[in-house]
Amino acid sequence: MKTKQLLLALFALIVVAACTEQDGELPGTSPVNNIVDLKKNWQNSSLDNDFFDQQAKVSHYNFEKRDINNALRIRNVAAFRFVLGLVENELQVVMVGVDEKGKEILKIFSNPYKGNAYKDAIRSLKESSFTYETERINHPVIGGHLLPYSKVYEYLHRWETALPTKNIEEMISDEGIRYRYFTMKRELMMEMISKTQVSCIALFFGLNDRSELTTVFLQKDGLNQLILQNEKYPLKSGEAIDFIKPCPTDCGSIE
Repeated sequence: MKTKQLLLALFALIVVAACTEQDGELPGTSPVNNIVDLKKNWQNSSLDNDFFDQQAKVSHYNFEKRDINNALRIRNVAAFRFVLGLVENELQVVMVGVDEKGKEILKIFSNPYKGNAYKDAIRSLKESSFTYETERINHPVIGGHLLPYSKVYEYLHRWETALPTKNIEEMISDEGIRYRYFTMKRELMMEMISKTQVSCIALFFGLNDRSELTTVFLQKDGLNQLILQNEKYPLKSGEAIDFIKPCPTDCGSIE
């Protein structure tokens, strides 16, 4: 059994390209097993014009369901940290599986998507009055993390609007320390990918109602289309996820 778990862990460490898109630039991520340098760069680098030019092009970061499933097969993975790093003035996100004590077990590198293919879909959520099914709202795991679609638009639009000002340091920091990672518990990740039509999760950055950087997760199907509200078939609707805890605001082992 130990040998099997070790093989699964080694497999999960392989860097993967997530959710290949047809119409956007996919620069990919260097196969770096040690993310210490990425994290240091993010904490210590001045955010210059090149950073803002690069970030304005990034729509979101993709993680494939099959790679998440491989990670979930490792029983002692208790949570996932979405770690922020900087490579050549471009913000990167690495999904790190940790155990109950916060020890790193595996890494999955995201693939940033650059393009405008999803702007209209996001814009269509501006006036959304769609509500989630009562069963999901009351669900003990995912219920407290469901983000109304109108808020999805607000959060993403605020971040998009803030970037050109180049005055975001207070938005991405807590008492002068930039956010290091956002943590999602294992059970919430399992709920996010539980629907059959989900083939990928997409991490968008936004600014919440307190103008703080936050993650917004949306789901994609096998055609790389966002799974959003479906008034005709509510059970086929997607779910927008927020309210996962950032560090250094909260750096508990897996909270």
